[in-house]
Amino acid sequence: MLNLISHIKNEARLLPFWIKHHIDMFDTVTIIDYASTDGSLDIIRSLAPHWRIVRSQNLNFDANDVDFEVMQIESYLSGWKIALNTTEFLLCPNIRELIKKAEQEGIYGLTGEAFVMVDKDRLGFDGLDPHRRLVDSLRYGFDSLDINLVRSRLLHRWKTGAYSTGRHNWFRQPVFRTDELVFAWMSYAPWDEAMLNRKMAIGREVPASDVAVGFGKNHLRASSQLETDFADACVRALDLSQMKEWQRLISESSELPEQIEWKRNHIAKFNPLLRLPLFGNALSSEVSGIYDDLWSGPKARFVIVPKAPVNRIIVRAWVPEALVELPDDTVISVNGTVLKQVRIDPHLTEFSIDTEFSAHESLEFRITSNRTMPDNPNDDRELSFILATIELSH
Repeated sequence: MLNLISHIKNEARLLPFWIKHHIDMFDTVTIIDYASTDGSLDIIRSLAPHWRIVRSQNLNFDANDVDFEVMQIESYLSGWKIALNTTEFLLCPNIRELIKKAEQEGIYGLTGEAFVMVDKDRLGFDGLDPHRRLVDSLRYGFDSLDINLVRSRLLHRWKTGAYSTGRHNWFRQPVFRTDELVFAWMSYAPWDEAMLNRKMAIGREVPASDVAVGFGKNHLRASSQLETDFADACVRALDLSQMKEWQRLISESSELPEQIEWKRNHIAKFNPLLRLPLFGNALSSEVSGIYDDLWSGPKARFVIVPKAPVNRIIVRAWVPEALVELPDDTVISVNGTVLKQVRIDPHLTEFSIDTEFSAHESLEFRITSNRTMPDNPNDDRELSFILATIELSH
C-alpha cells in the first residue's frame, strides 16, 4: 500500500497539476483541508473523487500542530507513507519497484534529492501542461543543498515519520538515500502574480508563536523581496536537462513496452489527440511509456497505441543552434510508410502523413539518419536531432 498525505488551504491554482502528477502513483491520498474557500475542494472532488478529504482539527497553521496532525493520520495507515505540500512533486516513475526492493532488503525509510524549480523564462502557468510530465514542462532549477537548504521528504513504512518541525528532518533511522527518489519544489515556478499572492497569503497564516521562534520566516516576504529572491534564483538556476538525475527521469518509463497504451480516456476528446515532447535520449510522455529502446546514435524506434482513430500525423524535428542542420537523409516512417519531409527553417523540419489508422493500432515509428557524431571526445552533444512534438489528429 502506498499512501500520500497533504495539507492545503486555497491551492486551486496549482492543485490540478499536482493531482494529475500524483493520481496514478498512490493507492490512497488524504487531503487535510484548512478551510479552503477558493474551490480547491471542488477541484479535488472533480479530478480525484476517490481521494479522502478531512477538515483539519487545527485552528491555524501552527507548524508543530500541522506536523502532529499529519502523523496522526499516518498512524492509521498501513504500508508506505509520504507527506508532501502542494508545491512539492515526487518524481519516481518506478516507485513500486523501488519500495519492493526496499522491502526485500529490510529497509523502512527512503529519501532522495530535492531540486528548487525556477521559472527562468517567466512562462507562468503557460509553462505547465497537465498532459505533459513535469520533467518535460520545467527545465531550470538547482539542488536545494547548494544553498544549504534541506527540502527532501521521507518515504517510510513506520507507524509515523517522527518528524522534526517542518518534516524535512526526522528522528527515524536508518534512512537510506537513493537517487531514484527526486523531489521538485516549486518555489520559484510557475512565477506569476498568482504564485506571488499565494506565497504572501501563506505568510499571513503563520501564527505569531511560530514567528517568535523562527518558524515560517521564509513565508514572511513582501512582494518586492520575493521578486528579488526570484531574480537571485534565476542567476543560480541551471539547465536541469543537462544533469544526469534529470536525464534519467526524462528517459525512464514506468511501464514495459507490452503494457504501453493510452490510459487517460479523456485524451481521445482532444484534437490534436496527442502532442508529445521529446528531449534527451528518449521519448517522454505523461500518457504513455512509449519507447522500448533509447536512442543509439542516429537511429531510434518507438511505438504509440492511440485510443481513437487517427488520420493525420505530424512530427516536428529541430536541431539546437549549437549544432548543424538536420541532415537531408533523415527519414521517419510509421508502420513502414515514409513521412513527407518539409524544411521549415535551418533548424526545424516537419514530417507528415495523411493515412487512416485504427484505434488501438500499434504505430511503430522508425527514425534513421546518417548524421555523424561530433569528433571532439569531450563534446557531449550526442543527439543527431531532437523531436520537438508529435501530433496525432482525426
